[in-house]
Amino acid sequence: GYQQLPSTTSFSRASAINNSDVIVGSNNGPGVEFPTYWTPSDISSNTRHLFYTGFAVSWGTGVNDLGQILWEAQPGTATTIGVFDPATETTIFQQNGSDAPNTNYSYHGWQLTNSGFVTAAWERYSFNEYNWRLFNFRNGSRGYSRNSWGWFDAANEAETFTGYRQYGGTGPVMFQDGVWTELGSVEALNSVLNTPLPGNITHPDYFFSINELGEIVTSFSGISPAGNKAGLLKPNPNFVANYNFGQIGASPTYHGILPSLMQVDLRNTNGVSVASNIAARYDSNTGKLMFQIPQALDQPFRVYLRLPKYLGKIYPPLTEPALPPDSTWIPMQDVVQGDQNSDNVIDLTDYTIIVSYFNWDSGLEGWDVVDSSGFAPHDGDVNEDGIVDLSDYTIIVTNFNMIGD
Repeated sequence: GYQQLPSTTSFSRASAINNSDVIVGSNNGPGVEFPTYWTPSDISSNTRHLFYTGFAVSWGTGVNDLGQILWEAQPGTATTIGVFDPATETTIFQQNGSDAPNTNYSYHGWQLTNSGFVTAAWERYSFNEYNWRLFNFRNGSRGYSRNSWGWFDAANEAETFTGYRQYGGTGPVMFQDGVWTELGSVEALNSVLNTPLPGNITHPDYFFSINELGEIVTSFSGISPAGNKAGLLKPNPNFVANYNFGQIGASPTYHGILPSLMQVDLRNTNGVSVASNIAARYDSNTGKLMFQIPQALDQPFRVYLRLPKYLGKIYPPLTEPALPPDSTWIPMQDVVQGDQNSDNVIDLTDYTIIVSYFNWDSGLEGWDVVDSSGFAPHDGDVNEDGIVDLSDYTIIVTNFNMIGD
């Protein structure tokens, strides 16, 4: 059915919606435009939220599942983008158009992911030229910049990014793990698809959106009868497992090098391993693992994760149905720190290890020496930051008595 969004002006627009039905857009008035967001309760109570970015003309362009809002503003000729957090009612990230190489540039932002990535571009508007930009506002990095004509537009939580190259090999592009894949031709697309494209397609036009399965909404040219046609692409999948390697802090990460003893196993509904000790690629900035599902896998499965100093994790839980064999993604999983002796429970033994080595650091002699207790001082370093201190103690106390899967 149709539902009109509450507005205080004669003109309003909606730009994006997240999985919790939070909608972002703008409300216009004479000479002004304010970014706006609506929650489901706002719609039912005929209210809305405006927020001020510091500019008279600005609008919401994207929203992630944390409720954080990507906005764009136009202060004169240099467009600015930013991220607004409704929880604190503040702008937590801002990239000014004046930061671009010269005053002929402005910023545009299209999508905001849960892990903090913003798909964007510089625009040199006097030449109608776009330059690729990718930010991660959580860790303060630009992520990626490329001074060739084109732009990033879509992204998923598996950190696959799509865009469009304007000139010099015009067409859609996929970007993942620092690798560019030009997909502007039928031949290039066929190399990454499960089944080849129909013979009457000449080329793809744009990639508009990509979901967590890696499926891409696009348009094609050359389909008879003549004209652009919408399509859905299904690339060959890697399996993406999203793990939160730490329980403390607003943006927790695993601080150390991922241990070689980490085990990723796939087991069927009877608990029998169907693929064990799978090689996984880990990103310490996002807490994400990626690994290849064996093509021979033909039965439902669960993902078992085990690594030192963490409680074991099973997904889906044993009380829920297993994943189908063609699965490619699971939602974010919290993996609990504090199991210092790796017995899958956080108890008095783990607490004692922390207390015994409190205030030790990696610069002291004997940091790695096992004593009569069977442990070394480094075993008390829960978060792997090189010192046993209050942060480690807090993790143990917070997670005390928790038991792994």
